Amino acid sequence: LEQATGEWILSLDADERITPELQAEILEKIAQSDEVVGYEIPFKNFVFGKWVKYAGLFPDYHLRLFRRDAGCFTPSTIHEGIEVNGKVQKCQNPILHFSYPTIASYVEKMNRYTEILARQGYSFRFSHLVFSPLSKFFRLYLARQGFRDGLPGLIYCILAAFYNFAKDAKAWEQTRV
Repeated sequence: LEQATGEWILSLDADERITPELQAEILEKIAQSDEVVGYEIPFKNFVFGKWVKYAGLFPDYHLRLFRRDAGCFTPSTIHEGIEVNGKVQKCQNPILHFSYPTIASYVEKMNRYTEILARQGYSFRFSHLVFSPLSKFFRLYLARQGFRDGLPGLIYCILAAFYNFAKDAKAWEQTRV
């Protein structure tokens, strides 16, 4: 942030893109002089090459646009956060997030993230190992209607459930070291 020269900061990861519509909306919002210090932007997540609209992945708001003098990045091992001091509103147009182009890329990230969590002392609970993956799958696939995204939705929901299993299994593994 120290090197930023503009009044507003737009934080994007390498796998995220803004649309012309979002660009126009951002320019319009920052031109307004009011008390708003940050904007949450919806994410349109693409999984295995397809927009996954359901399974809890849309609109998936994230605070990504903020006034430099009113916000800061918060440290985190996996994804840094943004905190602002003041009023936050929502944008309508989404950031395009190409998070998992392939199943292999999902598995790579999952392996990396769950390894980090296990090393940081995520606590193992047997009940979580058994029930958390099942709960995650049914919540995403049925309650959040992941089935409406077809085969990519099913595969994503199964992998998201397995993420929970891997996190607890690796936490158990750390207790044995």
